[in-house]
Amino acid sequence: MEWRAIRACGFGFLTSLAALPACSDTGETPAPSGTSGGGVGAGNGGSGATGAVNKLIDVLNLRVPADLDARYRLTEQIPPEERPVVFIGPYEHHSNELPWRESIAHLGVIDEDPDGRIDEQHLRRELRR
Repeated sequence: MEWRAIRACGFGFLTSLAALPACSDTGETPAPSGTSGGGVGAGNGGSGATGAVNKLIDVLNLRVPADLDARYRLTEQIPPEERPVVFIGPYEHHSNELPWRESIAHLGVIDEDPDGRIDEQHLRRELRR
């Protein structure tokens, strides 16, 4: 499987290229943008990085409404191999992690190395899985 990094608001996101065509009516890779102001609860999915994560999830159409999922178990119908994989580091703020956990994506947490950086060996192993 081929992977591409998408940069948004200074954070790197990895997503399967197979998911990208569904993101845009033009067939182009979408360019997610951040939000400004409003804060949590203002109807825009948060502000700053959290708002950008929510916007990216919405642009990629990775969110199943919770009430429909509970009623019809829609998420269970999506085969694991068709779900995008998202990696986060050991220092990701929980408000940026929760939207991914509430999406259809498989969330992988990459450990830190002895120097406190992203463990590139762990990331490579996870990318091969």
